[in-house]
Amino acid sequence: SSNKYFLRSYKQARRRDNSKGIVSAAFKVELEKMNSGDKNQWKINSACLSFGGMGSKTILAINTQQNLIGSLWTKQTINQACELLIKEMPLDELSPGGQHQYRQTLIQSFLFKFYSYVCNKLRQPIIDSMNFDYHRRISYGQQTIPERPQTQKIVGSSLSHRSAYLHT
Repeated sequence: SSNKYFLRSYKQARRRDNSKGIVSAAFKVELEKMNSGDKNQWKINSACLSFGGMGSKTILAINTQQNLIGSLWTKQTINQACELLIKEMPLDELSPGGQHQYRQTLIQSFLFKFYSYVCNKLRQPIIDSMNFDYHRRISYGQQTIPERPQTQKIVGSSLSHRSAYLHT
């Protein structure tokens, strides 16, 4: 079949690892290739947009999903979907969790990031560097402590812990 499925999740937290998310999102779309001459166009057959952190429980953006179905996978479609998301999930200054404008910006950013990811997979890149995941190298450290200090001066010198010599 010429249909392609794409699934991706995103999370924004105060720290990169082991932190409760401010907003999380999961997106799934099924795209069907349209035969329209030399243009490489895709039609949205199904869409599922789910958001956490925008209410007391996970929210499905049902109106936005329904408006996406049958549309072409274009930047204009995604821009319209971003506007619909804000209308579908309104937050105000009194919303639990605070940061209402930041959270609304995040849901739009996640949708655009998903759009960029899908376009990249369809070989229609928007921004080449946008879809690279951040990978932190493993931390490495080493300290050499002489067994017999050359001076009796304590300040500024390293002293090993009593159990240090038991480590391998």
